[in-house]
Amino acid sequence: MRLSLHDFGARIRFGERRNDYGLLIAAPAPAHADVTVEGTAIIVEGAGLRLKIDAETLAFTLDKGGRTIQRSASDGHFVRKLRLPPFARTPGGWLAHFELASGEQVYGLGEKWGPLDKRGQLIRSWNSDALGVNAEISYKNAPFAWSPAGWGVFVHTPAPATHGVGFGPWSQRAYGVHVEDEALDIFVFSGATGADIIGQYTALTGRAPVPPRWSLGVILSKAYYRTADEILAVAREVRARKMPCDVITFDGRAWQDTDTRFAFEWDKKRYRNPGAVVGELKALGFKVCV
Repeated sequence: MRLSLHDFGARIRFGERRNDYGLLIAAPAPAHADVTVEGTAIIVEGAGLRLKIDAETLAFTLDKGGRTIQRSASDGHFVRKLRLPPFARTPGGWLAHFELASGEQVYGLGEKWGPLDKRGQLIRSWNSDALGVNAEISYKNAPFAWSPAGWGVFVHTPAPATHGVGFGPWSQRAYGVHVEDEALDIFVFSGATGADIIGQYTALTGRAPVPPRWSLGVILSKAYYRTADEILAVAREVRARKMPCDVITFDGRAWQDTDTRFAFEWDKKRYRNPGAVVGELKALGFKVCV
């Protein structure tokens, strides 16, 4: 177990990380902290924060200015003290569980098709070719959740993660996450607003640059142009009709062979000279998106 405090909150780690996945801009420097021991409790204080964790149960509390930011789930069970363990090793990874107040809202976790408030949902973070918006799988997942109550949690892993956000079969009073990784590496953020918390998260993981002006214009896309002649015919027609359009998109199947599209190579059967196709589109004033 490794604990550290930072200007944004706390970092809690279990297990040995075998790879640097490159998900962080840089490893955040820990703040100076004082460590004391009270019975079975380890107390780490610094950067205006106080992290207390029990060495036996692994239950933790993170406080700032006398206010609890986040803590381990305390939901009880009639045959044992806790319904869910604070942290636990599983055959396939790690578990962590955090407290949720009654009615507390939770947002984030990337692109999903259900309500913005994730309370009551079971969500899996694993990027997939979703082929639509009528299933739980999605293209752009992010293992980062936050609450207007003033906390955020980022699970630092590219591995699959399953989030039970006040999910009844797990616990209606807890946000639990199962990470399918050899190591558990969790950042707990503290912020006054959602903007503060998201800002702390993106300071760690990176921020998108300001998009070019043309990217905010009309983007022509469909699934999908089947041949070079088809996409060029559409592009010429758009210009002939003087329709405003800045970008034309090759859907993945439009320019790649479906069975080998993850090799990211042009389908030579349909595009014998892709440079000429792209050149004509640019000559017509289009930016090209693939």
